[in-house]
Amino acid sequence: MVDTLPNNVLQLIAISDLPTPQQGQLKLQLMDFNGQTIWTDTTAISLDAHQIKSLCTKDCTQTWSQYPRDQVVLQATLTTATQNSTTLYYFESPKNLALQKTTLQKKLIPRATDYVPRW
Repeated sequence: MVDTLPNNVLQLIAISDLPTPQQGQLKLQLMDFNGQTIWTDTTAISLDAHQIKSLCTKDCTQTWSQYPRDQVVLQATLTTATQNSTTLYYFESPKNLALQKTTLQKKLIPRATDYVPRW
């Protein structure tokens, strides 16, 4: 889970409901909307059984200030021996994201009794 703290600080929190401790790694990737990785960081983590733990905090103003907030997404992937969990965090609300406009074109293919759409 990713939570926003005051002053543009992100806190990444893991919740373990497993009965045994877990070792793993946390991989953070900042990506643009074309899928290009802009920044990446990997950290070894340990989770105790039945624990809520803050894995890390990141100051967005220093780390990613040169990238427009409406054109990037943070992907956090937590990998352990038994689980693989991914969360996406957008720095802006969906209506404010700078997504590319696409146009869909469709064509109707005639058949004997009806039409089949082809995208």
